[in-house]
Amino acid sequence: MMVVLLAGCSQVPTTETEKANASMEAAKTVEADRYLSAEFTALTDSLTAVMAAIEAEKVKSSGSRNYKPFAEKLTWIAENADSLAVQTETVKAEMRVAVEEQMAGLTAVIAQNKDVISKMVKTPANAAQVENMTDQVTMIEAAITEINTLVANGDYLTAHQKVVAAQEMSTNAFAGLVPAVQ
Repeated sequence: MMVVLLAGCSQVPTTETEKANASMEAAKTVEADRYLSAEFTALTDSLTAVMAAIEAEKVKSSGSRNYKPFAEKLTWIAENADSLAVQTETVKAEMRVAVEEQMAGLTAVIAQNKDVISKMVKTPANAAQVENMTDQVTMIEAAITEINTLVANGDYLTAHQKVVAAQEMSTNAFAGLVPAVQ
């Protein structure tokens, strides 16, 4: 019985290693490395450390090898990577909703800004300002098109970054504007 117990502890945890690697790959496939990067990096570091410890254990004499703690750690990594994949999908869904809400607000602001521009009395003194504001609206509309493409492709993280930048551009382009209305 003791021989069976020792034999179980002295075998490299191949199945657990494969499962941990597969779970990490699945988490990466759903972009956990982008959306939950700190957690993904921590699991990657843990996996790397366990793999290094297994290699160090291999050089020990066969009677003193004990892979059980490593198998347990690999199982823990696999379970956490699977959980991380689920969490990533949740974060992506929440981010999609946030981007859609931000886009609705940005679209409304652009419509208001276009209305302000159309009501401005255009004079030689403010022609450059009106032209600049019109260019800003055009750039923001181009950003909206790009953001819609990102959302359609499922890249909510980049879409979120771009919508925030477009909102800032819109705010800066029209900050302090007191239009001379016709």
